[in-house]
Amino acid sequence: MVSYIVDNNDRDISYLCSSVHFSSLPNVYRGTLSTTSPTSCDDAWFTYSFNGQGAKVMAGFSAPRTHAFSVNGTLTIDNNMNVTGAGEISFDSLPDGEHTLTYSTLNASLAPMFDYLVIEAGENTEMRGRTVLVDDMLSDIKYTGIGWKVVNINSVTVSDVYETTAHITETVGDSLSMKFRGSSVALYAVIPRGRDGNMTLRYNVDNGPAIEVVAANSDLIDLQMFPVLQEDLKDDDVEHLLTVNVTAVTESFQLAVDFIAYNATFERIGDLDTVPVSSSTTTHKQSHTGAIVGGVVGGLCFIGLVMLGLYIMRNRRARRQRTSHAASAISRHLNWRRDVKTVPAPETHSMSVM
Repeated sequence: MVSYIVDNNDRDISYLCSSVHFSSLPNVYRGTLSTTSPTSCDDAWFTYSFNGQGAKVMAGFSAPRTHAFSVNGTLTIDNNMNVTGAGEISFDSLPDGEHTLTYSTLNASLAPMFDYLVIEAGENTEMRGRTVLVDDMLSDIKYTGIGWKVVNINSVTVSDVYETTAHITETVGDSLSMKFRGSSVALYAVIPRGRDGNMTLRYNVDNGPAIEVVAANSDLIDLQMFPVLQEDLKDDDVEHLLTVNVTAVTESFQLAVDFIAYNATFERIGDLDTVPVSSSTTTHKQSHTGAIVGGVVGGLCFIGLVMLGLYIMRNRRARRQRTSHAASAISRHLNWRRDVKTVPAPETHSMSVM
């Protein structure tokens, strides 16, 4: 299953009645929220069209209320939405294809606070550039170490901990890793309230230089949607490896991993069945290509030197032969008489080519 996040400020969300949008807030995705003004939108608050097979509305409610929502025009009214605080309204098991979600709250004395949507992608969902959400419970994330524990966290803030679960640790030596195909990656966590001390993490992408971050919290509320780390990468469709290690902990500080998000560089979820060239593999291919080119150039240089040597040796032998022939002709013409005692015998040269 592959899901992606749609922030409340996404340009594809259409608000159908007067709304107020907040920014720079703690404990919410990207620090933004939207609410209605006035407190209810009986006809519809917002609408969103998507290609997929499921959707979730992540919002906070200050009081029980009646909700009205529709998918593809089929109206549903829920009179039993009695949760307060964080809430989640799900539309699961939709037919894979095009859908339009319309959402409103009825009989609301206080306005709801809308944070984000989560869409379950289908076979034809366009994924490139979307923010993929990988929940802490998915097998994509590999946990190593003896300190990891799965906990259920009941939120008291606007947005619930996604799927209400998190992987928590306070142990040096614990680590996690995840392969992904994206142009950026971020780890979102929950930091329990009132904890003194801190936790030091070191992370890297594709075994590159390690980057150190320190997480801390002394507030009276849990810090949620806290981006512990964020890393931007090249916009190439290659497979990356994120590795995070806990290197130091003071005062039994705890950190709970909620989810990892990354901006997809693949086009469709079916593309995930094929493994692209990784960044390390590309480097190796470039290194091998350089070695091959160097070997060819070296071989050509060697052959050229051998041929040059043969040419020089052949020229020398030809010159000696011409000199010897000329001396014999002069001797016959002048009829010289050699004195064996004073004239050395002519040298005999033999040459072999190696």
